[in-house]
Amino acid sequence: MDFFKQMRAEGRNANIVATFVFYFVASLSHGIAGSVSSNLLFLLTGANVYVGWAVGVQGILQMLVALPAGWWADRPNCSRARMLKYGAIIGWLECVVKLVTLVIVVTNDTNNDWAYYAALLVAHALYGIHFGCIDPPMDALFADSMRNGDERTQQESRRALLDNLGSASGPLTSLMLFGIIGNEWSRHAMSLVWLVGVLLSTVAVGCLFVYRDDAVVVVVTTEAVEVEKGENSSSSEPRLFQQIRRLTPYLCIVCDIVWALGTGMSTAFWSLFLANEVGMSPMAVSITLLLSSLVTVAIVQAAPVVAHYGGRVGLTMCLSSMGVATMLIIAVVHEPWLVSLLLIIRNAALYATTPLLRAVLMDSVGVGQRGKWASVSSVTTLGWSGSAVLGGWLCDVYGYGTTFYVTALVQSIALLPLVPLLLLERRCCVGRAAANQPYTKVEVSEPQSIP
Repeated sequence: MDFFKQMRAEGRNANIVATFVFYFVASLSHGIAGSVSSNLLFLLTGANVYVGWAVGVQGILQMLVALPAGWWADRPNCSRARMLKYGAIIGWLECVVKLVTLVIVVTNDTNNDWAYYAALLVAHALYGIHFGCIDPPMDALFADSMRNGDERTQQESRRALLDNLGSASGPLTSLMLFGIIGNEWSRHAMSLVWLVGVLLSTVAVGCLFVYRDDAVVVVVTTEAVEVEKGENSSSSEPRLFQQIRRLTPYLCIVCDIVWALGTGMSTAFWSLFLANEVGMSPMAVSITLLLSSLVTVAIVQAAPVVAHYGGRVGLTMCLSSMGVATMLIIAVVHEPWLVSLLLIIRNAALYATTPLLRAVLMDSVGVGQRGKWASVSSVTTLGWSGSAVLGGWLCDVYGYGTTFYVTALVQSIALLPLVPLLLLERRCCVGRAAANQPYTKVEVSEPQSIP
């Protein structure tokens, strides 16, 4: 109840409210479509690698668009809200292509599978362009509409909470739809479920017209170019820690990119693994994804409290390590109930880290640089998209288990750039504990920016 009271209190900030609504509805849409999209593409083409190609095209175009979009969003007289409106038009075009294609698949019994796949590939490409257009200005407007430190951690966690509530509602909706249509991986049933998800996506895109350039909050904090600035931060601080502070956003981005290389190999193939190798029905997969999202919501709610006293980077590394360990176990077990349990733990642990690391990144850069850094984050989609194609090939040639092993290895390497940030965080935490101060108390100074 406190969460919804706080949301009502902040209701006058159009950007924060629009972001919350967008993420909830978009996640609801993706939660519905995500439970069937890979399976339908596999049914149309007969190979995992073509599923990877669809994800790959989407990711590459997103990256190519997001980098110039982020640069453009930080130009002095640029209207970020207008950029979101242009991106919304592309988003609606993508929805139209998907709607027409899926309606034809449902109503037409002819076997034009490759034509349907080509149309859905075009829709994936349009989605990549759409998200590349909206991601940098949306993140920048959202970040500029709040203060640094605890407030940012809380707002990012609320966004992640609504994201996961939407993700939980998606599988719940899929569960009900499969209960009505039929509990089988048929072309007709999967197309209808995906169709519902696309209809909701049109509503999410409409939220992009609500953003305003004049709804930002002008603040000054000490947290630009830092993980956390403790009482012991001063000009006499060891040179090593000063360098780590300046490198904070770069370390976060490197972690994101390498992590995406691993994650992209397996994300698009979870539902295929559960259906083809574990032998789970559509409703069983929907229940697993539903419980996964609900557990994630609980962890996301608790994460800011733990991070407030223990540190965001430390909690990120702890949860990420837990997710990697569970993936290694999933690769060798095939009992449906055990795979479901491990997948729930793995998803909850990994998805809860997103708002924590995002808060560290946005706290470490100046206000005028956030659009650029949000677009640099989109480079992770290149790793995601390229590794999705590789993941599809690995699944076809060596099996899902080998793909999970490789994913776990790459994700373990991705955590290495966070080690310096953890050392800095521990040092600041000790200093604040000695002064008997909250871990993320915000000092006041002029914001700095990364050149």
